[in-house]
Amino acid sequence: MKIEWDKEFSPSNAEVQAIIEKIDQDEVTKDWAQLSESLPYITFAQAEAMFLRFKETFVNTGKINQIIIKKVVVAHREDEEEPTTDGEVFSEPFIIDGNYQNLLKPLVESILGNKSFSGYSYDQKRTYFMDAIYPSYLNSVKATEEVLPVFPSQFEVENGNFEVVIPVFSKENQVKTEVQDESVVPPVVIKKETQSLSDEFVLDKQSDQTPIPTSNSTLDNLLNDSETVIDSVDTSYFDSSDYNEDNDNVPIFEEPLSKRQTVTDEYVVDPKVAPLPASVEGKYLVSFPKFERITFEKQYYEPYETEYVPWKLNQLKEELNSQITNQETTNNVLIHQAITHKLYDYEKELLRKVQSEVEKQDKRDSLKDTILTETASQRETEWLSVKRHFEAEKEEAVALEKQRYEDALRKIQKDFEQNIEKNEIMIKSKYLKQAQSNYQAAYYDQTGKLQELLDEQMQRVTQLKQQKQVELDNHFSKLALEVGNKLFEQSKTILDTQELKFLREHDYTKRVNLVQKEEEMRRQQDLKVVKYMEELRTQVDFLLNEKEELRNQQAQMQQRLHEEQKKSLDEKEQFLARWENIQTEKKALAS
Repeated sequence: MKIEWDKEFSPSNAEVQAIIEKIDQDEVTKDWAQLSESLPYITFAQAEAMFLRFKETFVNTGKINQIIIKKVVVAHREDEEEPTTDGEVFSEPFIIDGNYQNLLKPLVESILGNKSFSGYSYDQKRTYFMDAIYPSYLNSVKATEEVLPVFPSQFEVENGNFEVVIPVFSKENQVKTEVQDESVVPPVVIKKETQSLSDEFVLDKQSDQTPIPTSNSTLDNLLNDSETVIDSVDTSYFDSSDYNEDNDNVPIFEEPLSKRQTVTDEYVVDPKVAPLPASVEGKYLVSFPKFERITFEKQYYEPYETEYVPWKLNQLKEELNSQITNQETTNNVLIHQAITHKLYDYEKELLRKVQSEVEKQDKRDSLKDTILTETASQRETEWLSVKRHFEAEKEEAVALEKQRYEDALRKIQKDFEQNIEKNEIMIKSKYLKQAQSNYQAAYYDQTGKLQELLDEQMQRVTQLKQQKQVELDNHFSKLALEVGNKLFEQSKTILDTQELKFLREHDYTKRVNLVQKEEEMRRQQDLKVVKYMEELRTQVDFLLNEKEELRNQQAQMQQRLHEEQKKSLDEKEQFLARWENIQTEKKALAS
């Protein structure tokens, strides 16, 4: 091969020169000529080693997105003359990016897509690679045929819709896909492990405090239920009779639990891909050409009649049109299945990318901790201040009322405990609502931004899907038209052959008809008598069958009436049973 460097990327660059020198020093290259001496001419193996080292050093590390080499061209040597590139394939420019696999792929893409090679036929291009380039490459890199690109078919190339695939890399991608994806497109779910905010505000209880029964549907349960999805603040009211007497650790709140706010733990971002518009979907439907038919006065013509041949041909056209229509329907169904399958795979891949992008933008993990930290410090400061205030009042009251009776002293102690308990509830409820309000506002703000991002991505998915639909429609429409035209030509050949047959049959039967006509007239009288007797028998059979059918209908109606009566009784029993259960439940709730 011959390398023509770009000004911005060449051995004059210190890093590029260092890589070339490192390759020269590697043990695997000891049998090679030194790159620094042979450049710009190198073997396939040297080129692959150098290009892969460039990719690892510059692209994979993120220093640059892609490496541009001005031109890479195949070279050959005739006898002992200098190497030449005349008549050889080239890639210009030669790109090395994150998708680079080996140097053969861009060369195949170049010879099939570059106008410089339009003077060569498909067979010449394919033979050139199969007989010359591929064997030389394998001999140089010492590899198996799996590293060789699959040469696209002539049909794909002529339609301008080809993809160069290398089996060994295709298998690697397939393995990765099977590990990461089990043929199911998961919904884009953004889900956070949420700890109840109320847990941060639960204060230790005194040993002599009596637990107060509270509702089962507490804020703690709502916040910790990972299966609950809430889109707004919950303001529903709970039944005051529904509580758990065994819950000893529920904090005492002055405000009813049924009026407390809840915080959203999980937000499901639902990716909805817009359906394809009618102007795009269904363009793959193709109508095959069909024969024109003629309308005749009679439904049947004898072979001796003048209209027999065109009538017979018209019937054959009808049969052929039916076959063409069946094939047309089959083709359209197969095309629809193929397009649907490809669009499903394409949409599935796009949705994976959307999910990855949305998850990268999700920054809600730290919201709760930040808000709890801010409110907890404020809560502790105010709580300690209030507690010290009432403790001072207690000491002052005890000193002043020391001489009074013990009843007065117990009253002071009771007032102190009530004030402490009341203010503890008020402060904790105040800061819990503040934390919930801040958390809810911040949470929905980020969720709205994530939904906007998802909507943008879904619009892009819809656009890409529409483009894919148009490409698939064009591709399969051409295939269907080829099948339809071929079937029409075959049917036309059959029609021409049968026309000669019908003409011969017509001439023969016309002569025979003169002989049969007299015999037919004699038979007509006998046939009239036979036909009359058959009509009488048919009427008798019809009346007998009608009588039997009426008997069967009467029996069925009686059976159906019996079933409807039974069904009505069963429904009435079920309704009474449900009504009794409802009355029982009402009594239980009232008690």
